[in-house]
Amino acid sequence: MIPGIQAVKKYIEWGADLVFPHPSVSLINTYLYALLRRSDITWNTGRKREKQEIIRKGTLLIDCRYHTVYWGKHELATLNEREKAFLYLLADASRQVVTHEIIFEQLWKEPYGDDSANMIWCFVRRLRKKMEKTEPEAAKIIQSIRKVGYYLDIDRH
Repeated sequence: MIPGIQAVKKYIEWGADLVFPHPSVSLINTYLYALLRRSDITWNTGRKREKQEIIRKGTLLIDCRYHTVYWGKHELATLNEREKAFLYLLADASRQVVTHEIIFEQLWKEPYGDDSANMIWCFVRRLRKKMEKTEPEAAKIIQSIRKVGYYLDIDRH
């Protein structure tokens, strides 16, 4: 029997993340792959993914070896380490939204709390202003999904 939308809603409300109408090994593996690619765990090995030394996304270049961030030929020299880590986190997510919880726990090294989303919003606002001073187009790559998180929109800029 395939569960109807009301049954699916009920299961989700009770805490389920997914409801499989017709569970199969192939479908479950696909969902697991989708979840694991968002984490630091490599799909087939179960080991932590190695941190890339250099990430290039469109005009943005992040060089972890020298702790530098460039927009085209311009270094975004006014950025502090947390701001660089934030850009790295988004760039490494490969067009996926990074949730407020992940951002806060990765950058502040503390559990996500009631005021954490507001702290992140203020942090991103200051970061965009800094980036705008060096290169006005650079600040536009940081996009938000309200009440969810942030992602880099490289293709449009």
